[in-house]
Amino acid sequence: MTPPEPIVSLRDLTRRYVMGNQPIAALDGLTLDIPAGQFLGIVGRSGSGKSTLLNLLGGLDSPTGGTIRVGGMDLAGAGSDTLAQYRSRKVGFIFQQFNLVPSMTALQNVALPLVFAGVPHAERRTRALELLGRVGLAARSGHRPAELSGGEQQRVAIARALVNSPAILLADEPTGNLDSTSAAAIADLLRQAHRAGQTIILVTHDRAMAESLCSRTVELRDGRLIADSPAPGSAA
Repeated sequence: MTPPEPIVSLRDLTRRYVMGNQPIAALDGLTLDIPAGQFLGIVGRSGSGKSTLLNLLGGLDSPTGGTIRVGGMDLAGAGSDTLAQYRSRKVGFIFQQFNLVPSMTALQNVALPLVFAGVPHAERRTRALELLGRVGLAARSGHRPAELSGGEQQRVAIARALVNSPAILLADEPTGNLDSTSAAAIADLLRQAHRAGQTIILVTHDRAMAESLCSRTVELRDGRLIADSPAPGSAA
């Protein structure tokens, strides 16, 4: 039987920049497959290419060379309108800085991706409240970000990332600005999403966290893949 096509397929992926007169290879011929439903941790030091890769997977940047296919879609050859639809429907983002809209309530922040997707108001509200309930914040739906703790803000951000039922959840250092108790709560929410079948790609400099959370870890150095293994602390 032919194995199913991976949800993410990278072939000789390259992203180069020029700083001054100096060319920089943020990614240098990266080849990687990610099956659907996997919890992948991408680790490496600052400058290894982790965030560049996440930006490419999120359709926020374009490669210099190679191919990047997500769900069978060629992102490298996609136009701006296609990428905008891809970002609003196919991927969910969780950022270290939360990136919530300060003037909006938790409910409005979670519902925001549904506005761009053209979902009617009543359905937006229902789905946003459901996600806030799943992250334990139904009672805080009317609070704005300044009225929430850092851990609560990140839970709102996770609810927002999941509200469109994305194929892939992209998490960029999601516990980096949190205390240990809040970080543990966020890690547990990510585990729950993975158990429910969500494909998650986590970028972190914290190898121990990646190995405790993820079913597989890869390590980047100078834009190249140098290690790829099942995470020892997980059920792959």
